[in-house]
Amino acid sequence: MRWEEVAKERATGRRIRPGKRWGHTLTAVNNGKLLFLFGGYGKIETSHVHVFDSVTKSWSKPFLKGTLPAPRDSHTCTAVGSKLFVFGGTDGTSPLDELYVLDTTTYTWTKPDTSGDIPAAREGHSAALVGDDLYVFGGCGKKKQGQAREVYYDDLYALSTTSCAWRKVLTSGPRPCSRDSHSMSSFGNKLVLFGGEDVLNTYLADIYILDVGSLEWSRLETRGVKPAPRAGHAAERIGNNLIIFGGFADKRTLFDDVYVLDLLSGEWHKPEVTGNGPSHRFSLASDLIDPERGVVALYGGCNGELEALPEMFFLHTGIALNLHEQPEVSFKRDLRVRRNTRQASSSTSSSSSSDSEPSLKRPKLSGEFSMAEKIFQGKITSVFHYGYTLETRIDGKPFRGVLFSYKPGFTEAVESYLATAKTRQVFVQFPCPSPLRVFALLARPETNERVEDFHEKPSLLGESESVFYPPPPISPRKYRDLLGSSSNPFLNDLAWHST
Repeated sequence: MRWEEVAKERATGRRIRPGKRWGHTLTAVNNGKLLFLFGGYGKIETSHVHVFDSVTKSWSKPFLKGTLPAPRDSHTCTAVGSKLFVFGGTDGTSPLDELYVLDTTTYTWTKPDTSGDIPAAREGHSAALVGDDLYVFGGCGKKKQGQAREVYYDDLYALSTTSCAWRKVLTSGPRPCSRDSHSMSSFGNKLVLFGGEDVLNTYLADIYILDVGSLEWSRLETRGVKPAPRAGHAAERIGNNLIIFGGFADKRTLFDDVYVLDLLSGEWHKPEVTGNGPSHRFSLASDLIDPERGVVALYGGCNGELEALPEMFFLHTGIALNLHEQPEVSFKRDLRVRRNTRQASSSTSSSSSSDSEPSLKRPKLSGEFSMAEKIFQGKITSVFHYGYTLETRIDGKPFRGVLFSYKPGFTEAVESYLATAKTRQVFVQFPCPSPLRVFALLARPETNERVEDFHEKPSLLGESESVFYPPPPISPRKYRDLLGSSSNPFLNDLAWHST
């Protein structure tokens, strides 16, 4: 790994560079091309926004419109597409519970109306995005009457970034203790939490992982060269690796070290880092700016004299992020998007075309190959307009696929079938020529069978008389698009069809 200090711009008549800052946020948009620095504390709390262009390495200060947030520090700022969601923080006197959204394309602030179970005002919390939900954990709030200490939280909330509705998330498993100044990163459909400081001023170095699907916490037992307990550090997830820098353990113990955790093996190591890097500091801000090369940008922070710092650094990790990686939550979400797109195009074309059935002519396949048959069990996982999804294991390998049908009443029949059974036998013929690889075969009703009879006979989706039929009129590329990238370890180039 290598440090690079970003040179300061030459002084001009107008001050554009953010200057000294701690307790701020640094958030990347446009795949890391632009970095938005918001809020923080220099000499006073601020609500200014500065934009760093990572290509030209220059700062700008845009003119902002809309409902501007009050000055604050120790908040969170999370990118959701081209928008930044800012929550909480402190104005220096009281913790905040407000939500603001900055549209980075128009530089317009809004304060959306929120609903649901809104989190208590807090600072020093963490936030991470999974799918369309923004998860907020922990932090500390104002001490209540009669209490000697501030309130520390161990609760988890989720904000729908589409409806701005909050909900309190109830979890199972060994959950993290109350803490603030920790970090939380998303990793597929999981949240990874590290470190922080608890209500007794104990500094932590534990790793907890929340499975968003099952809402179950687990503690990751780690090994290797472990970092010292700390709070106020920077943390970025690149691929399977969690990278942390800096932080503090008390007024006399500050860190300037880098550690890397392999999230799959649970092993820590301390890499050798060259170049002139940042001094010991905490309460700095960071984000990933070059996913292909694993470059992390860091700005500001606070030193042992409690002075705000103005420097900016790049950490060249050499860890490349697979831009085609498919988080577990993306499969069904992408399927719904493609379904809706297909439905819209189908309804448009139907107004100008006849009501005849689509052609089911089998495409010509070049080359000769042998066919074999194998029986396996497939589990139906969801139903959509043109078919349903299946999961199975073939020769010990996990497969997921999509089964299509253009028959009227198909969805209703599947739903009826699901009411009585979850698995079924199908015939598989393979090998098939790339890129389709494998077809799962299903029986179909007779073409002259009425829809109402089809509804009354879910056994038609049973195991008898399974034969090979040509695929529906959809190209191999569309199959591949629907199933996702072949680099996804959860998908093994399996396509399903029925007519």
